[in-house]
Amino acid sequence: MKILGIKYTHDASVALVEDGRLRFSIELEKTGVPCARHPKMPHRSWIDDVLAREKLSAADIDAFVVDGWNLKRQRFVAAAGYNEFDGGVTVDPLTRTEFPAAQLTGKHVAPYTSYTHATTHLLGIYALSPFAPAAEDAVLITWDGGHSARAYMLQPRQSHLVFLGVLVDLCASVYTHMGLYFGPYKRPAVIEAPEIPFRAFGQVEWPGKLMAWLAHGQPRPELRSKVAAALDALPPAGLAVSDDADREHTFLRALRGFDDADVLATVHAVLGDRFVQRAMELCPRLPVVLSGGAALNIKWNSALRRCGHFPAVWAPPVANDSGSAIGAAFCEYRHRTGRWHLDWNVYSGPALRTGALTGWTARPTSAEDIGGRLVRQPEEPVILLRGRAEIGPRALGHRSIIASAVRPENKDLLNRIKRREAFRPVAPICLESEAAKVFDPGWHDPFMVFEQTVRREWKSRIPAVVHLDGTARVQTVSVAQEPFLATLLGAYHAATGVPVLCNTSANRSGAGFFESIADTAAWAAEVGINAIVAENMLYERNA
Repeated sequence: MKILGIKYTHDASVALVEDGRLRFSIELEKTGVPCARHPKMPHRSWIDDVLAREKLSAADIDAFVVDGWNLKRQRFVAAAGYNEFDGGVTVDPLTRTEFPAAQLTGKHVAPYTSYTHATTHLLGIYALSPFAPAAEDAVLITWDGGHSARAYMLQPRQSHLVFLGVLVDLCASVYTHMGLYFGPYKRPAVIEAPEIPFRAFGQVEWPGKLMAWLAHGQPRPELRSKVAAALDALPPAGLAVSDDADREHTFLRALRGFDDADVLATVHAVLGDRFVQRAMELCPRLPVVLSGGAALNIKWNSALRRCGHFPAVWAPPVANDSGSAIGAAFCEYRHRTGRWHLDWNVYSGPALRTGALTGWTARPTSAEDIGGRLVRQPEEPVILLRGRAEIGPRALGHRSIIASAVRPENKDLLNRIKRREAFRPVAPICLESEAAKVFDPGWHDPFMVFEQTVRREWKSRIPAVVHLDGTARVQTVSVAQEPFLATLLGAYHAATGVPVLCNTSANRSGAGFFESIADTAAWAAEVGINAIVAENMLYERNA
């Protein structure tokens, strides 16, 4: 059985679930199509192109499923709403909506089903979790740009998904709006306008950047009371998705007049405290599965994990809308089979397009060879391109730039190469077996979704990956997870005593990962990177 999940709206993607296995998940921004980050699908024929590259056609698909969306902002075809409270009638979040035949791709007309956007987050992410194979009961928390932070209890064996309540009564888009008011991207002309359109911000990447920048500030006691009072003064938002952002702007306008970095740090701290406290009050002591764009918030994920109330807290690499097509396909698979688990691999994105390069010399290489190169040439980053790309926004070794973390200048070097702001941190990759020696607490984290503190004795040894607040967003690596990367790290560790390297994504600023070696090489020549590893070949740029 082949089930194709389709996400037409932002973070457009298609995902194929075949007989209970995720065969692929292809995000538009990673396919070489010229586009900015988080794009909408430009035309339905893109789906035909993806299927053709996977040696399939729409005629091979047994069922099509479309991710739900804001009913006012649907794209191409009708679909379910944003959440179970959307559209004026509350429905069971497990509700499946059937639609008559419509043009789903550029060439294919077929009937299809749809589930709400919140449901594709909740169920799709649970299906990827370590709790799904045994159909364990779990708390599901989702916090997305179009709705508040919400908790649910899932009892898979009874097919019950019960809404527990709101944890934070603000949409996750508040972080994007904060960028209008405070910090390096603020827009005084916009915030002083009489009316602020809901989409005035237009910068989906601001939240992650602001979370790095707020390390310049401190949560201030006098600001904590101000933030708490501003939150408490807001009227309840209601549970349906809304285009009305007035509440968020009312909240943020009440905080002006203080240092920008301190405001951001304090808001982040207060919201995080409320998020964790409310979760402990509302939710039973069950494993937690996090989804929605805010599940990329490594500080709150970590606070929830540390609070001690929950036996386990899990977040996926595709917490944001990059996982919605997977979730849509899984919802239909669950409906047809009653099963709650997907077999999957994080390296299920687009396959690497290879080919000969002009101006580069190629030779066979190995993981040990690349580890030794980084020891001998610590000032030279290396691009890693291997097999299928990672799903989700984090580069996890298949579309990565790696470099020595020992050399402090490499942080600024990588930020210059990526054309990123100087305050942005660079993430570390670390051998899982060594993580607890370098980081506190040394959690297993193969997807970079939690923060850890760099131990005091290691801060001077790996300065390129230590953020201003002493933390790092670590990816732990084992041979079972990614043998080439683990072997490379092992070789570097054996030579230096350091089991850590820098890791950042291989992509142009404002674009998705590179799909082909040719595009990567053209960019590498522009920015001054001289080495690319593609599969088991090392390409070195000719002088």
